[in-house]
Amino acid sequence: MIVADRALLVAHGNITVAFQDGKIVSMEVTEKIRFSDGKVESFSPTVKSGDIEALAKKLTKLFRGLVYGKIVLFIKSGKVIQYSRQEQYRLLDASDGI
Repeated sequence: MIVADRALLVAHGNITVAFQDGKIVSMEVTEKIRFSDGKVESFSPTVKSGDIEALAKKLTKLFRGLVYGKIVLFIKSGKVIQYSRQEQYRLLDASDGI
């Protein structure tokens, strides 16, 4: 799963995954660069065997049932530490309006 692959390469930041009609339509990656004593803090991802598969399994459960909306994954020190799930609902056909 491309979301899990990318999440494990981010040191600090977030990934926003947008859904429409129950399918992923976009992914936005925001990566923060941290400085320590005026130098860029180094980060070397250490992806162990099974990490991507384990994260992909968790994300699949998280994504299940979301038709319209977005999920934001918050990443710190190369690990997904939190998520936010925003669901949107269509009340009418988009051409009808209110």
